[in-house]
Amino acid sequence: MRTAKQIRLGGIVEAEVGGSVTLSVTKAPLVTYYVNKYPMLWSDDESLVYKVHTKGCSHLPGWWRRKRLGKFRSCRLAVAKACLVRGPADGCYFCCRECYAISDHRLKGASGQRRSC
Repeated sequence: MRTAKQIRLGGIVEAEVGGSVTLSVTKAPLVTYYVNKYPMLWSDDESLVYKVHTKGCSHLPGWWRRKRLGKFRSCRLAVAKACLVRGPADGCYFCCRECYAISDHRLKGASGQRRSC
């Protein structure tokens, strides 16, 4: 009888059966994202940036100060849509840390200045 050992790492499940390894990728769940209706002041160069939050974020603004972006599998897609809908956007430090870009090279151009979406 063959026994299977499974290890879950992020969205990847690794199963080892009798010395052979098989990998299967599971999809990330859909999460509802929101963007602030009013931009926040970016402290480095005093530009305005819209923040993207998840539905359960402790820093999610009230319903009158946010716009629903939709459901996405990653915050990067939500931030990209926020850039199209609002303007320069950034992930919330508390709920979208992967997309939080303070001093981040992704949002800086070759000159070192923060670039827009």
